[in-house]
Amino acid sequence: MPSSSSSGDHAPPNYSDLQKPLEHFRANTKRLRVHPAELTLLWIICAHLVFLPWAIGAMRPWAQWISFGFSVLSFGMALMPRTYTAEHTASNQFRLIMWPKLARFPIFWLGLGLLGYVLTQALNPAWTFQTDGKGWWMASTPHKDWLPTGVDVPFNRWGPWRMLLIYTAGWLTVCAMWVGFTRRRSVQVFFVTLAVNGLLVAAFGVAQRLFGNGKIYWFYKSVNDSFFSSFVYKNHAGAYLVLALAVTCGLAGWFYMRGLRRLE
Repeated sequence: MPSSSSSGDHAPPNYSDLQKPLEHFRANTKRLRVHPAELTLLWIICAHLVFLPWAIGAMRPWAQWISFGFSVLSFGMALMPRTYTAEHTASNQFRLIMWPKLARFPIFWLGLGLLGYVLTQALNPAWTFQTDGKGWWMASTPHKDWLPTGVDVPFNRWGPWRMLLIYTAGWLTVCAMWVGFTRRRSVQVFFVTLAVNGLLVAAFGVAQRLFGNGKIYWFYKSVNDSFFSSFVYKNHAGAYLVLALAVTCGLAGWFYMRGLRRLE
């Protein structure tokens, strides 16, 4: 009678042998390339959102105009038609028209309605800013009562025209991401970039507290002495860092679940 050690049918399974088929499958799985237009769009949007917190929290008009330029550029890039080849899809070549996806996006229409509302307010002011050099006041202005009303103030005083600039930049960026991001990898890189940028903003804030001279970047005098990192107001920095923390926790959960699926 043969012993159990001489019989291969009853030998315990070798763990390394069980792992070989999975490793072999991964090694031979070819990752599809991200389309160059999508890759360009990804880096434009990442550069845009990395820039905002470092530009004094994007509170100044110059930062908001740069943000608007980034958003227009990303929106135009997202709507450019793309020709996909086998290296992008592992299938036959085809041409993808992007604007129908935008037309099916509810945020596009809701944002368009909001921008139309703010534009109507800007064009139908009920009050006008006036000053004599010593003080300022708001004077009543003839307007159409049946339309939304706004105020006529200088651009640097956060009137409807400035709010229209800010809202348009955010709306165009969200629409560009919805239309232009077609691969999960693009979304992953985008969120990782936000998480790393949030970590750098927090680390810079700590460094400024320890070695700073009372100025943002050691040379920019803040209107508020209670600033943090590149933000004039601590509550603005706190809101940004909470969002960055949420993104980081989401990424940690995603990578953990992916590791479980892949037996890593």
